[in-house]
Amino acid sequence: MLRPSKVEKFGIKGNPKTHRPPKPFSQKLIERKMTMKFFEVNYPYYALIKAKDEDEALDMYVAFVADDDGTLREEIKEVDRDYALIMYGRYSTEDMSISTLVDDIQDDLPMVLLIGDTSV
Repeated sequence: MLRPSKVEKFGIKGNPKTHRPPKPFSQKLIERKMTMKFFEVNYPYYALIKAKDEDEALDMYVAFVADDDGTLREEIKEVDRDYALIMYGRYSTEDMSISTLVDDIQDDLPMVLLIGDTSV
């Protein structure tokens, strides 16, 4: 009796030579072109903000976190996506899944990701 081929055994449809398995989740994350930037402010209150540019991040900080005492432009700094993802996952007070965390980081909607005191 002949043994079933891997194609038959695992139910792979189409030509097994051209079949490509789905890309890993991490590769999808890397391949996506990011249009948003991430900004961190440490004083007077900590905030991690996702915005299109620094001016939008400053406006969001003033609207949702604290007033600008004149030093905000000096306090804000751009951080990379990986840092923002780690900080958001580590310090978020919401109980959310990994896919929700990644979706929040990847989507093109500006948002304040974290608000806290100066010692995060």
